Amino acid sequence: MLSPDWFYANASVITLIINELQPAAIKPIARVISNHYKPEMTDDELAELLRRLEDHNERVKMLGYAQDDIVREVAKITKRAESEIKRVLRQAGLDNIKTDNVQYNAAGKRSLTLDPHFVGILNAAATRVITGGVDTRARAVSLRNLTGTTAINRMTDDLFYNTLNRAVGGVLTGTVSHTEALNVALNEMAKQGITHFDYATGRRLRPESIVLTQLRTSVFQATGQMTIEGMRQNGVEFLSLSAHFGARTTERAGRPWANHEKLQGKVYRIDWDKLNRIDKTP
Repeated sequence: MLSPDWFYANASVITLIINELQPAAIKPIARVISNHYKPEMTDDELAELLRRLEDHNERVKMLGYAQDDIVREVAKITKRAESEIKRVLRQAGLDNIKTDNVQYNAAGKRSLTLDPHFVGILNAAATRVITGGVDTRARAVSLRNLTGTTAINRMTDDLFYNTLNRAVGGVLTGTVSHTEALNVALNEMAKQGITHFDYATGRRLRPESIVLTQLRTSVFQATGQMTIEGMRQNGVEFLSLSAHFGARTTERAGRPWANHEKLQGKVYRIDWDKLNRIDKTP
């Protein structure tokens, strides 16, 4: 199987791609704010703008095509991220086979190859990260849902409202000039960036953290399945499980595997006859 460090050494490109979501969203919003906020505005006009900001429907009108621009740009980024996710998983599969073959060759066993069964495992893992597949909970935090229209619209509305409200409020309180207020507000928006995406479930998540978490889980689950399948193909019964600091210590009734700390660092025997009978049970 792969070492725990494998993921961090091979998935860094994903972080770079996902981080492009920030400028993809901020630039269109900055354009819209600059269009609505004019240095020559009177205090009454600024007060009217502030009133419009309080109304969500008015904000949607003011944003105009900004959200559509963001959706299009994010779709391009998502497509690149999807390709990289598939690449990372395929590389994980190849490296996992290479690592396992060291043990099989030493024992005089047959070498594994990336056969259709293994490809199916990796493709299913990629689908879970990108779309969530048939799992409702996985769909809620999949890449496509993360960058979906609803999440983008909520994030856009928040950034637009907070930034323009800050600019208008700064002028009306008499603390700064029109131009200074706008520049300060836009700089703050750029500096803050996209701190989270809002989901319909109420969860707030940073885009890069959720994608990397999903991908890391899928990589190790898929390569674990491949290792077990390789053992089945070669008739190997014994498995030595590695150990690491910080393993999960969750205790759940009826689920002894929930506590990873108790399971790790031991040698296990797989009863293939029993497992095959379970697999064939309707």
